Amino acid sequence: MSPAEQTDWRTAAEQATAAMKAASVAWVVDVDIVYSSVVALSLAPRIKEFAISAAKLGDRVYVHRRDRPTLTGVSVLSGIILEATGLVTENGKVEIYHVIPGVGLGQTLTIPLRLIGNRPGT
Repeated sequence: MSPAEQTDWRTAAEQATAAMKAASVAWVVDVDIVYSSVVALSLAPRIKEFAISAAKLGDRVYVHRRDRPTLTGVSVLSGIILEATGLVTENGKVEIYHVIPGVGLGQTLTIPLRLIGNRPGT
């Protein structure tokens, strides 16, 4: 990139400042990711979709654990990975990316979550 093509840092800073708008909490929803299977499930990345009517395209979704995950009633202390942010794929639909530990035949895995949707100000 030649010097003529570079953006002056002051211009970039002004553009970033203009683009930033205060965000406010638009919605808070408690959900559970539940896997109950008649077959064993292996450790694998997964996406769970939730229907949340208040979610709008452009919302930033933050994922928080609401309680300890359980596997057939026993606390799971490792093996679960949650992405810290969710994705609003379209109005009313939120996806959460996660990885679960192996779930045996007839076991139930429950992951209680709180999703917080922030909407940029106008």
